[in-house]
Amino acid sequence: MDTALALTRGSPVGAWAALNNLRLEHGSYTGILRPGNGQPPLVGQVHYNAGERAARIAYILPRRALESPELPKLIENLSEAACLGGAVCLLAEVDESSPAVEQMRRSGCIVYARQRVWKLSQTPNAGAKPKLWEPASSLDVIAIRNLFQSLVPPLVQSAEPVSDHSDHGFIYEKDGNLLGYVEAIYGPQGIYLLPLIHPDCEDVPALLASLAASTPFHLGRPIYISIRSYQAWLENLLADMQATSSERQALLVRHLAEAQRVPAYAARNGVMEKHQPAMLDTQAGETTVPLMQHTLAGKNGSAQTGIKQ
Repeated sequence: MDTALALTRGSPVGAWAALNNLRLEHGSYTGILRPGNGQPPLVGQVHYNAGERAARIAYILPRRALESPELPKLIENLSEAACLGGAVCLLAEVDESSPAVEQMRRSGCIVYARQRVWKLSQTPNAGAKPKLWEPASSLDVIAIRNLFQSLVPPLVQSAEPVSDHSDHGFIYEKDGNLLGYVEAIYGPQGIYLLPLIHPDCEDVPALLASLAASTPFHLGRPIYISIRSYQAWLENLLADMQATSSERQALLVRHLAEAQRVPAYAARNGVMEKHQPAMLDTQAGETTVPLMQHTLAGKNGSAQTGIKQ
C-alpha cells in the first residue's frame, strides 16, 4: 500500500526491512488480527518517520485480507499505533478496483486523490536530451511552496503537505519563475519521481523527456513517474513517450488529529500588545487534538480493537 516504497525498495518483507529498522529516525509497527474460527490472521505494517506528519501503511497480508470484513479492525489498530507515534494522519495507496477501498472507507478513510504510475521505457542518455532540470537548494524552498500551494488542491494538502525536504528534488525555471518541481525518491530497485508542472509551461514534452537525463546516479535503475489526478493532463504526453502505466490507484487518508486555530498575539520588545488576537492557519501554528482518544477509547478508556499481539 506504499507504491514508492515497493518500487524503490522491493518487497516490504525482504532483507532491507530488517536493516531499515536500524535507522533511528525510522519507525514501524506491525499489527496482527486473529479473527478465529479457523480463519488465517491478518497482518499489517505501518511506517512512520520522526518529524513527519503522516504515517503510511506498507502492506496488509494475505491478499485475501483486502476482502475480509475484519479489515477495519486491523486498520483501527494501525491507526492507533500511528497516532501514538506522533502522526496526525495515516495514508495508503490501493488499486481503484480493489475491495479494500470500500473496507477502508468503513474504517474512516477517505479518498483524497488518485494516481497512475508510469514506467519510462527509454534509457537515460546525457547527450540525447538537454538537462532542463536543476537540483533544488534551500534558496528555492519558498518558491517550491508557492508552486505547491497554487497547483495542489486543499484536500491533498491536508493529507500530504509540501515536504520539509523539498530542496532535495529538482526544479525548472524560466525567466526567473519556478514552473516545475520534482520530488525524487531513490532506492536500490528504482527511482520514483513525483512531478508538479505548471500548465503555463510551453514545451512540456521536452521537459518530461529531460527528466531521465536530469536524474543523477541512475545506475541502470528503472525510473517511475507518479501522475496525480490534478496533473492528469501529463498522462497523454507520457503515453506518447511510450511509457507504460499501472492500474489507477486511490489515495486514502485517515485523519488522526483535529486541527484547531489558536490565537497569536503580537509582541513588541517582549511585551504582549492588548488587541484582538489574530487567528493563525493550521499550517503556520497549529494545535492538533488526537481523535483516536475518542474513536478508540472503550467504556473504560481503553482501546477496544480486538487485536492480539
